[in-house]
Amino acid sequence: MRAPRLLAGLALGLLVGCADATAPPAPAQPPWLLPAATEVADARHLIVTVPLDEPEALAQVAAALAAAHPIRLVAEWPLASIQVHCFVFRVTGGDRDAAVAALARDARVRTVQPMAAFETLARGAPRDLRALQDGLAALEAGRLHGIVTGRGVRVGVVDTWPDGAHPDLAGRIAMARDFVGAVDAPEPPPERHGTAVAGVIAAGGRSGQGLLGVAPEAELYALRACWERRPGGPGTCSSFSLARALNFAIAREVAVLNLSLGGPHDDLLAELVAAALSRGMVVVAATGEGPAPRFPASAEGVLAVAAGTGGAEALGAPGRDILSAAPGGAYDFYSGSSIAAAHVAGLAALLRELSPAAGPARIGRALSAREAKPVTACAAAMALAPERAGAACGG
Repeated sequence: MRAPRLLAGLALGLLVGCADATAPPAPAQPPWLLPAATEVADARHLIVTVPLDEPEALAQVAAALAAAHPIRLVAEWPLASIQVHCFVFRVTGGDRDAAVAALARDARVRTVQPMAAFETLARGAPRDLRALQDGLAALEAGRLHGIVTGRGVRVGVVDTWPDGAHPDLAGRIAMARDFVGAVDAPEPPPERHGTAVAGVIAAGGRSGQGLLGVAPEAELYALRACWERRPGGPGTCSSFSLARALNFAIAREVAVLNLSLGGPHDDLLAELVAAALSRGMVVVAATGEGPAPRFPASAEGVLAVAAGTGGAEALGAPGRDILSAAPGGAYDFYSGSSIAAAHVAGLAALLRELSPAAGPARIGRALSAREAKPVTACAAAMALAPERAGAACGG
């Protein structure tokens, strides 16, 4: 086990590491124990959090927990945004649930939970000839592009790895980080789901010739927390990778966070989502295709988005046979609530530029102006800032 070290002297908002009292001065990048997320994705792994109030004792705490319970430390990292340090332990013997119960009773432990599995929420549609972008037209986003395009608005996309070299995404990704591969892993190959979602949100349009995103001048932060088990297949994510990506997004103060994925309720992720909302971030999540929203769309304050009409529990947005980018400079049609959520995330970026002081609750109310109907850019803009949107929307 590698002992964590304290990364001292960083500015407020940056991640901090931990060290024992005998360690030399911390290097620029603390040697946290961070394996590939794929190696710690099954439910025999537990995420345990402890407070950050005594960082010099973290190594001793990890060793004591491993000695007292049938577990082995396999990963650790700090979540400065909620002031905890995370350990990932693998259950080495006995019943997993019994280990969870015993750790929950341990006074040194703040929270404990099994590793949860998530998946990206889009499915491919039958390939067809390239057509007009019906989703963009239905959203009426083009009516707002004369006054707002998402310029200067940071949009965090927690997803699989997008194709940054795609003709309609080249230059559109302001920052990209991989929270799936090991720290020294090479850049992953482009993946289908993240490329499609990025295209819907912020494709550049190539001077009127290419794919146009809802917010074509937003600053995309591509945060890979999901991976393809097979090329072109659905994305898989975990509590481990998602928590690291959310923590990064909070530290970088993104304005809009898109989560086109879903899974079971996760206490750690729920705390991070709440932290994001408390900092004024608009959090958008796909509901999934079932009768009730999946987590994190089910979390309080999150804008849950379904493909189609929507209803009492979710906003409705275009999500059927939507043209977007595909890896390798290609295009394809996509369906599902993942794509619907991407439309709303792009629209939220337009609204944030339209009214920079508007918080997530106010933007959520504006997007809900058309109850039980698909959202439209002009309806939301007129509800939020009619004095600015009137000329563009005919108000």
